[in-house]
Amino acid sequence: AALPEPLHSAAAAALSASITTVFAVAAAVMVGALAISIRMRELPLRDLAAMTAQAPIVEPA
Repeated sequence: AALPEPLHSAAAAALSASITTVFAVAAAVMVGALAISIRMRELPLRDLAAMTAQAPIVEPA
């Protein structure tokens, strides 16, 4: 079931405008996130990789 031409044109224009708005907002958010991530200071997670807890070793009987 196709829409009548005036309604089809209005729906296509509304969809195009909404997608354009969403894309512009998403692009602005991505640029802001990139700027924040570039300015963030890198923090090491830990000093040594061997600082994990190890299970006790059980010798076979």
